[in-house]
Parts: sequence; structure tokens; C-alpha cells
Amino acid sequence: MALIRVIDVETTGLDPAIHRVCEIACVDVVVNEEKLNSLVKVERGEMWSSLVNPGHEIPPQASAIHNIIDEMVKDAPMMPNLYPRIKAGPPDYFCAHNNRFDEKFVKVGPWLDTYRIALWLWPSAPEHKLATLRYWLKLNLTNDWNDRKRSHSALWDAYVCAAVLRRAFMIGATIEQMVEVSSQPALLRRFRFGKWAGKPIDEIDRGYLDWMLSQKDMDDDSRHTAFTELQRRRNLERPQSS
Repeated sequence: MALIRVIDVETTGLDPAIHRVCEIACVDVVVNEEKLNSLVKVERGEMWSSLVNPGHEIPPQASAIHNIIDEMVKDAPMMPNLYPRIKAGPPDYFCAHNNRFDEKFVKVGPWLDTYRIALWLWPSAPEHKLATLRYWLKLNLTNDWNDRKRSHSALWDAYVCAAVLRRAFMIGATIEQMVEVSSQPALLRRFRFGKWAGKPIDEIDRGYLDWMLSQKDMDDDSRHTAFTELQRRRNLERPQSS
């Protein structure tokens, strides 16, 4: 049996050096793998969320995204007070959708990443955001969400993330495979920036891919994707031995 704790956070900004968590949610996923008949039973466990006092004002740009304002968090606990509950169990793994962001603000681990898992399992999905995967995978989610559990909240996003994780298990992915995929850079289907944004990777000009590899500040996923595509093209160009 494995206990996986899915986490989602809302924050006051993107830079963990100056910004902080203002809401956190956890949804437990309990996995029982029966080795004798290869059956996997995946159940949802405890769900909880809490507003978090970030210790500074919430910028209006951040409030515009998650609708959390200073008045809502002034009496909320601070993150150090929530860690005993976050780590309770303890879980075998934590999980988030693009955990590279969440782990900057929540210092726990090891992690699974449903974003990278989805790229691996469902490369033909139109995109790999949670909201899109929810409908593309036709996830059967409850509609019993009141105003407190608003549709863009840490608890809702953790709930959808847990459903994506469960689907991955149900189609045969193992924890070991998902750990390996989660630890590696993502192989993107399209870039979201630059003059080639939105184009399939195999249509992008070779010179642009070379340029990407020369940029020291390029993110790991984009760099890995550019390198892999260039290697694929080089392999196609090599003369086949007779």
C-alpha cells in the first residue's frame, strides 16, 4: 500500500524568495497493488484545505488569480504551523501538477508530477493543463462544490490532480514508472513562447532549436525538448549501414 498526498498551493506571487503561500490543500490517494492478479485499487482519502497567512500583503495581481485577499488570511495559520498536518502519516510520496512550482513553496518530498505523467501517458491531449485534462479524460468528478470550494482554488485543483493520478494508475502506470517520469525534464509537444509558439516541435526551424540550446536561462523542459528533437533529426540524416 502506498499513501500519496496530492498538494496544491495558491501563492502571493511566483518568486519563493519574496512570495509565500496563501492557501494550501491536500488530497490523499491510497494505492493498493495486488501482485497476484495485477489489480490496482486506488481510493481517495482525506481532503482538507486551509488559508495561510503569508506574513505580508497579497498583491492585487495575485488576488485577481485566486480571489484571496488580506482580510481573508489575517487570522489564518502560517505555513510552519501547518507542516505537521502536511507531513502526517507520513506519505510515501507527495504529488502536484508541475511539482517544480509547488515544491519551491512546500518543503517536502519525494514528488510525483502529474504534468509530466500526463505528457508521457497522453501525448495526444490538446494541452496538459489540469482543466483541459479533466474534460479530455472525461473524469467523473462530483459537482457538489459550494462557494467556499470555488472552481479555481487549491482544494479543487488538488482534487482534479488526484483524479488524473488515479486515472494513470487505472490504465496501468506503476509508481516506479511515474517516479522516473516525474524526475526527468518534460518532452514538450509545443513551445509556448517565441515565433514558433504553438507549432509542432518537428516543424520548428533547426536554427531556432540550436539557438535555444545556446541560451543559458532556457528552462530545462524546453532545452531537453530542443536537444531531443535535434538528436532525432541527426539520427534520420545518418546513412544507414548496409
